[in-house]
Amino acid sequence: MADVEKFANEHDLNDILPLLKKGALIGQKPTEAGSIPELDEQDRHVLREEVTRRWHHPWALYYTVVLNSIAAAIQGWDQTGRFNLRHYIYYVPG
Repeated sequence: MADVEKFANEHDLNDILPLLKKGALIGQKPTEAGSIPELDEQDRHVLREEVTRRWHHPWALYYTVVLNSIAAAIQGWDQTGRFNLRHYIYYVPG
């Protein structure tokens, strides 16, 4: 816990120090998270949902991921096309 407090002080995260401590406890023994006395029932419920409802996220998150993936693909095609076009324009045979 001393390391967690030191980290919180160094990075100005004292307002979420209790959450950081809980996270450190869970990180030490993730398979035994249900038996950590510092966690309340809501914490245990959220941890159970991490396993049982892994893909339950807001629709906007999936929408954003898909749009960014499409944008990255288009950017890649655009850059590849420009490179190839320049290569063929400036190519002088022989």
